[in-house]
Amino acid sequence: MGVHKIPLSAGPNFIASPLHRAPTFRGTIASVTANSMTFSGANPGWSANQFGPLDGRSQYMALLRKDASATPGNEGDWWPIIANTGNAITLSTRGDNLTTFLGASDEIEIRHLTSLKDLFGTGATVRLNKDADGSPNSADEDVIYLVRGNSFANEIVYHNGSLAPQGYYIDGAGPFDGASLTLAPDEPFMLVRKSSAERNATHERIRADFSINSFLGPRFEPCWNGISANDPNRHKRPTGIRMDSRQRW
Repeated sequence: MGVHKIPLSAGPNFIASPLHRAPTFRGTIASVTANSMTFSGANPGWSANQFGPLDGRSQYMALLRKDASATPGNEGDWWPIIANTGNAITLSTRGDNLTTFLGASDEIEIRHLTSLKDLFGTGATVRLNKDADGSPNSADEDVIYLVRGNSFANEIVYHNGSLAPQGYYIDGAGPFDGASLTLAPDEPFMLVRKSSAERNATHERIRADFSINSFLGPRFEPCWNGISANDPNRHKRPTGIRMDSRQRW
């Protein structure tokens, strides 16, 4: 178990969480298609689509934990899960053909992505300065910006309930408790902190011995610990440069 405190100073904070949740499932591949895989052994009996997207965002990823091929080299590759049956998962491959990366006996972990609720809490435990008037303004409350390429894509605040139900609002839509507002592995984002006393975002998670890979394409891509932030649902880019971000503790 690791405990990591991220200092949040007044003004812009470009941050990411270095910790990851423990695996929800670990197993070996029995067979693989261009965009899905079936697991060996006893049927885990998952509910249909329990690992699928929620509120328009990916919730789980499949991580290649151990490459069992004769020429291993893909450990750390990962893909967002878009659907599942009782013993198989379908992935968002963004053009990848999984049969070129995976094979029978490869070890896969299913991991829940880190969420804003993990980092900042919710309700009475939220560690953000709350919005009160429904108009995001870092002079009045903390504002979170998700990053895409060389610009900000989404604006997120936590409303205090004075004008609408309490919770996170992303581009005006909500409320959310933050559990479904997920981040890709080590995806950076900008938190513009209201000018007030410094606080910490405390993230308590198991940091296991595994690696996560990313591919950086030939254009501007902000990253943290080697993980591309250009698109949290994109696994890799053609003609990109592979960066192997080892998560070791």
